[in-house]
Amino acid sequence: MRLATVASITVTGLVHWFFLRPILDLEGGSYVVDKLLHVVVPVLALGAWVVAGPRGQAVRSAVLPSLGWPLLWGAYTLVRGLVTHWWPYPFIDADALGWGRVLVNLAAIAVLFAVVGSAFVAADRALGRRAQAPTA
Repeated sequence: MRLATVASITVTGLVHWFFLRPILDLEGGSYVVDKLLHVVVPVLALGAWVVAGPRGQAVRSAVLPSLGWPLLWGAYTLVRGLVTHWWPYPFIDADALGWGRVLVNLAAIAVLFAVVGSAFVAADRALGRRAQAPTA
């Protein structure tokens, strides 16, 4: 669960920064809320994980199960969009892009989740070894 959580908020920040931020035109409260949700929270969560851990609990075998939440979200979002024709993000707007492109986009995001999860497993090992290293 911890791996899924830290990977999810990291992917949220990455997707926002690289794909959504350039196309947003927000003002006032919407701008502030957007930055808090999509920039500040991911940075704070990542920083808290680096500083506080816990260490030694992220394992490779947890990466695939950690994709459960994003896959459920994707399925729910697609079904809801199919019924309502409202899509929360332009990269999954099947009405505008077509189903083939949307499925490719979601597959790419799933791969991003797996890569980020694997990176956290590797970082957890490295940070755990550093924390256990004897100091001179």
